[in-house]
Amino acid sequence: MTQPDDTGVTGAPEPAQSAADPRNGDDSVPTEAAPLPQYHSEEAYSRAIEQQKPRAQIPPGAVASPTGSPAPAKSSSAGRTLLVTLVAVASLMALVITILFVAISWPSRQSGGTGNVPQADAAQAQFKVDDCLYDVAGDAKVGNCTNGGSPYRVVQVMPIGQDCKPGQPSIALGRSYCLTPNLNINYCYTSPGKGGWIQPATRCAAPGTVTVVSVVPGKKNDKLCRGAWTNSYFYSDPPLTVCVKEY
Repeated sequence: MTQPDDTGVTGAPEPAQSAADPRNGDDSVPTEAAPLPQYHSEEAYSRAIEQQKPRAQIPPGAVASPTGSPAPAKSSSAGRTLLVTLVAVASLMALVITILFVAISWPSRQSGGTGNVPQADAAQAQFKVDDCLYDVAGDAKVGNCTNGGSPYRVVQVMPIGQDCKPGQPSIALGRSYCLTPNLNINYCYTSPGKGGWIQPATRCAAPGTVTVVSVVPGKKNDKLCRGAWTNSYFYSDPPLTVCVKEY
């Protein structure tokens, strides 16, 4: 039977004593709790910063990678289209510049010693280089170059508005045609020294006429004359020496 304690309450159990409480005088070793993780101060600060880092923002159209970083957006064909367009524009500009250069420079290509004429201009020309002419004092016509009947040859066709060199025989029919004498050996002509246009002679050995003895093309030198000549005539464009027998 339980005896009442000093308070007069019976049956009150005594409080249990902890085995690890040194007040009980017990020598038993108390049970240790699990150790808490230990961090150095710098490591703890770094971990705290990493936990506070916000997640990377994923731009529209991008797909997140397993690491949480946004994957590159799919490439578009816009870049290739732009490159093709730029190349096409550059090619077109080069073509236009070439056409403009040719159109501007072509009219300035004046005929030189060869007597060339721009093609667009030559379409309107009545005569061409190396045509042999007669009746140049009136209505000039193209004739035969070797039968003595056409005493002039076209050496240059000038562009419209330009003249032949000073002192060179020429006719103007909408443009200037530069001429040189075309005198055939053994044929007779009016004397070149009397001025005016040279004409085929109506009769050889007539007074005031000449018979061509020799011709030296490309030279102005009567020492190269051959045969029984009595006088010579020089022409400059192209160089020419005509050796004649005068009457």
